[in-house]
Amino acid sequence: MTRQKDSDDRVVRAAEHMLADEGYVGVLDLFLAMHWLEQAHIQRWQRQQVPDLEGLMLSKRPKRLQALEVFEAWAQERDLPQVWAAFYPKSRWQDKELQVTVDGDEDLERRFRQVFLPEDADARSRKKVQAKVQEKPELVAYMVRRETECGWCGTELPKRSLILLEKEAAICLECAELDHLTFLGRGDATLTRRARSNSSLNVVIVEWARRRKRYERQGVLLEPWALEKAEQECCEDQDQRRIQREKAAQRRAKDDRTYCDQVFQRLTDMFPNGDSDYLRNIAEHTTLRGSGRAGRSAAAKQLDDDMLRLAVIAGIRHDMTNYDELLMLGWDRAEARREVNERVNEILAAWENKE
Repeated sequence: MTRQKDSDDRVVRAAEHMLADEGYVGVLDLFLAMHWLEQAHIQRWQRQQVPDLEGLMLSKRPKRLQALEVFEAWAQERDLPQVWAAFYPKSRWQDKELQVTVDGDEDLERRFRQVFLPEDADARSRKKVQAKVQEKPELVAYMVRRETECGWCGTELPKRSLILLEKEAAICLECAELDHLTFLGRGDATLTRRARSNSSLNVVIVEWARRRKRYERQGVLLEPWALEKAEQECCEDQDQRRIQREKAAQRRAKDDRTYCDQVFQRLTDMFPNGDSDYLRNIAEHTTLRGSGRAGRSAAAKQLDDDMLRLAVIAGIRHDMTNYDELLMLGWDRAEARREVNERVNEILAAWENKE
């Protein structure tokens, strides 16, 4: 009995955690959170490499059904709003939904599509979540890095050809009935957004980046007329968009100056004996937009003393000790920091001394 209660409590905790983090929770989300499913299983299922998802789940069916009952009871007790998910394949042909259960039981299939929202979810939130969980997966074409051949027609495909994955086969664009689409490379966000919204068929192009060990977007395939319309729209309002960009840049520059002044003022309060020009340089350096430095963190933007202190320590370490020289000599970063730590603390103590 205790063991069953612990299992039920685990279901409720996972559901509440997902609901708080994501703003909604479905059955598959719950099983992912409980590690009864993995994203790799979802991907195989969406690519139709397996006939159903249940056969990949890392728990026995009675245990899953019990968890489903607990999940439904929890949602009913809290009177949570409900929407229904749809499960479509990552395929050129997405007319038929995927099967979750081994036997295709209609009642159980429907229960697996339940998605619950917070009690206070308004109509707008409900509509947004419903659109998200019923959206068809994005079609993806892969740019191959070596010569290959189509798994359906056997056509030889040279390097940088595009293929789609259909079940266990890699197929060419002609077999996927996508060879009428035109390619739009990455780089112009406005043009891409407008062209994709105009096109009824979109295929994202990705290529494996060996250095970063991930797939990266290279562009999109879409209908030629949609691209032409988007280009015309961009030409018509390019002056207006340029003015908007300039105004936005001015606003960001003003905000950055204000934030830098606030950081500088706080640093002078924390280190009253510090060199004013040096503290100003630290403030400008650490608050540089897009740098990813300590001053751009959420805590630093709240003028958190600990984060600002870290920024000062980093500056002292590089500018007032032989830390960089030690790194050039091949010292480990942690060892080099320990070596100069005493000198850094001496400078900090002198700067903080208010007597």
